[in-house]
Amino acid sequence: MLDDGSTQVQRSVVGGTRVGGGPPSVPGHGNHAGNGTQQQHPGNVLQQQQQGTAIKNENYNDALFGEFRRRKRDNKEITIRSFKQQAIATKPLPPSRFGADSMCLAWHVKGMCNANCRQAADHHSYSAADGDKLTPLLPVHLPPDATPTSSSISQPSTNQPNTSSKEKRPLPDASLPSPKRSTAAPPSCDETVQAELGKLIDESVKLLDQVGWRSFVNQRRRGGDLSSLDNVNHPAQRLLKHLKHRGAPVKFTTPPWTRQQLHDAISRGPHKSCNEYVDFLDTEFIDMIKKGQWVILPASVALKLPGLRVSPPGVVPQRDRRPRWICDYSWSLVNDETIKLAPRDAMQFGNCLDRVLREILLADPNYGPVLLNKTDLSDGFYRMCLNPDDIPKLGVIYPSRPGQKEAYVALPLVLPMGWAESPPYFCAATETIADVANTRLSDPAYCPAEHPLDDVAASVPVEASPSQPAVAASGDDASTPIAVTCPTESDPSLQGSTRQPLQYVDIFVDDFISAAQRPFLRRVRRTLMHAIDDVFRPLSADDSEFRREPVSMKKLLKGDCSWSTIKLVLGWIVDTVNMTIHLPPHRIERLWEILDSIPRRQKRTSVKKWHKVLGELRSMSIALPGSRNMFGRLQNALSLQHKSRVTLNKGVHQALDDFRWLAKDLTSRPTRIQEVVPLPPIAEGDHDASGAGAGGIWFPSDTAVPRGDSKAGVPVVWRLEWPQWVRDSLVSAENPGGTITNSDLELAG
Repeated sequence: MLDDGSTQVQRSVVGGTRVGGGPPSVPGHGNHAGNGTQQQHPGNVLQQQQQGTAIKNENYNDALFGEFRRRKRDNKEITIRSFKQQAIATKPLPPSRFGADSMCLAWHVKGMCNANCRQAADHHSYSAADGDKLTPLLPVHLPPDATPTSSSISQPSTNQPNTSSKEKRPLPDASLPSPKRSTAAPPSCDETVQAELGKLIDESVKLLDQVGWRSFVNQRRRGGDLSSLDNVNHPAQRLLKHLKHRGAPVKFTTPPWTRQQLHDAISRGPHKSCNEYVDFLDTEFIDMIKKGQWVILPASVALKLPGLRVSPPGVVPQRDRRPRWICDYSWSLVNDETIKLAPRDAMQFGNCLDRVLREILLADPNYGPVLLNKTDLSDGFYRMCLNPDDIPKLGVIYPSRPGQKEAYVALPLVLPMGWAESPPYFCAATETIADVANTRLSDPAYCPAEHPLDDVAASVPVEASPSQPAVAASGDDASTPIAVTCPTESDPSLQGSTRQPLQYVDIFVDDFISAAQRPFLRRVRRTLMHAIDDVFRPLSADDSEFRREPVSMKKLLKGDCSWSTIKLVLGWIVDTVNMTIHLPPHRIERLWEILDSIPRRQKRTSVKKWHKVLGELRSMSIALPGSRNMFGRLQNALSLQHKSRVTLNKGVHQALDDFRWLAKDLTSRPTRIQEVVPLPPIAEGDHDASGAGAGGIWFPSDTAVPRGDSKAGVPVVWRLEWPQWVRDSLVSAENPGGTITNSDLELAG
C-alpha cells in the first residue's frame, strides 16, 4: 500500500494468495554487490523457484550476460525457446561441471529454463570464470543489431516467480518499453497545453510521494459529487450512501497481473484511434485532472500501485459533438474478469422512449397537448467515485508523443466510460432521481420550492423546432410525397391513464425526459431539479472553481430545458400535437446507407459489420411499425456464422427487403405514435380471405367510441372485393407466374 507515502509495494500473487514483503525484483536479477559482481549463495546447489516447469536462475550473473539477455529481435523479447534453438546451433558448447552434456545456454544467459530441459543437471551456480566460457559464443547468435530494450521507466525488481500458466517468460533486465506510437507524427499541440499537462503530472507525482495513495485520491476528488442523500426516500438510498463513502468496488475473478502482463500492455500502447486526437486528449485531460476525475502518472510511479492493470483507450468521433474518450476494458479482458456487483435491474433505459410515447398517447387531451423538455446531466459517469484501493485496476495507457522518454498511465478516480459496471452503478443514481421525482409529482400536496435553474430555464427562448421529416427516399421513389395526412387530434377511443394533467419524468442514462401538461409545467421542472440536487449536490461556495453544476448549463441555455410540443428526444423528433414521431434527416440517410450497403447479390459479410447493421436497425425499429418482430432471420444469421463471416441467404435478404419497404414508408410520412405503442385492443374479431375478396367481423369493447352512424356495442360485419389487378396477379394453376399468393391475401385482409 502507498497510503503512508512509502515506496513499498505488495508483490504479485503466488498460488492465488497475495504475499507481502519488501520491494519486488525483476525476474533474472540476483543479489549484486556494489562493485557489480554477483554474490554467491553457500553450496553448489541453487535455490530454485518453480512455476509449472519453468525454473528461474536466482544467481543469474547479470554482469556477464545481462547485455545479451536484454537484446531483442523485431522489437520483441527473445524467448527461452529461441535460446534453446541457439544452443542446438552452437556446437560444441562448453562442457557442464555437473554431469550434463554441456552448459545450458538458456539457464545461464536467459536466466530461466524448464525443469524438463535436457541439460537440467547443469542448472547450478557457476563462478564468473566458468561463465566466461560462454561469452565468446554469444555475439554470433545475439549480435548488437538485435536492439536492446530502452526506456526510462524505472521498474522495481521481484523475487516472485511468474505464476500465470500463460506467462512463463521473465521480464528483460530493463524497464518497460515505451508504448507503440504512430509512424506518422500526430498534429503538433500548443506547447502551452503540453507544458500545463506536464506540470499537472509533476504535481500529482509530488503530492503522491508526500501523502500516500489514499490521501492523494481524497484530495484530488475533493469529497465527490453525491449529496448527503438524507432527502432520498428510496430503496436505493443505502447503496448510494455506500458508493458515496466507499466508492464503487472493482473486484476480479483472476489474480493480479504479473509484471510481464504489464510489460506487454504498456508495450502495445493505445488504440490507433488515439493517434490523431493527442492534442484533443491533452486539453481534455487538463480539464478532467482539474475536476478531480482523472490523474496521469509516469509508468514508473504507477507500477508501484498494487493491483495495477493497463488497458488500451480509444477515441470515438461523434456527430456535431466533440470526440469521446473511451477505455477498452474488453480488449484487456478486464470486463470479462470483473465480478458483477452493481445492480443490473437499475438499467431500465432501454424502454425509456416507449414509456414516454405511451404517456403522451394516453394523456387527457382536454388539458391540451403534452409539452416536453430535456434535462441533461453534465459529466455523466464522472459524478460517481471508485473505491480508492481499486482505482489502479482500471488504469489505461495514455497516448505518447514521438521522443517521449517515459510512458504515462491514466487512472480514473471516477466511473470510466467502457467499464462494464459503470452503467448500472450510475443508473442506480439517475433512476433513483426519476423515481423520487415521480413519487413527489403523484402527491397532490407536494409543492416544490423555487429553484434557481428553473428560473434560468424559463428565461431561455423555446428552441427552434426540429426539421420536418424528409420526403426523399432511395432509388426511383425519391420524390414520393407524404401519403397520409398527420392527425390533428387524439383518437377518442383511447382512454386517458388519468383524469389529471400529465406530470411525468423518465431517464435515459443521464438524459431526463419530462412530459407535462398545463398548468403544471413549472411544478414538474422544479420537482426534477430538486430531486437531482438531493442525489448530486449542487454547486457551493466551497467547491473548486473547476466543478460544474450537475445539470448541464450548456444544454439548458440552448433551450433543452424549455417546454415544447416538438422536441428532439433520444434521436427522434416527437410531435405531440400531431401525435407523430419521425427520424431526423441525417438518420434517414443513415438508414438507407445501411440497407444499400448490403446489395441483394451479396452472399457474405463480416460478423463485425453484421453486428453494426443489427444495432442500427434495432435503434430505428421504434418508428418502423411492425419491425420489432422482423429480426428473427437477421439474428439467426449470427448463429450460422462461420468464424468471422456471416452467410446472407435468401431468407436474410427477404427480411432486409421488408426493412427497405418499411424504410420507404417511413420516409414518405411520419409515424403515428399510436402505431408504435402497444395498447389493449379496442375490438376483437376474425377474418378470412379468398381469391375474390376478404371479410370478417369485429366486436367492439366498452371503451370503443362509435363514429358516424355506428352504434356502441354493436358488432361490425365487413366485406371487401379485391380489385381486378389483384385477382389477375393471384397465383393459380392457370396463372403459375403470379406474384400474389392466397397467404398474402389473408395477411392483407
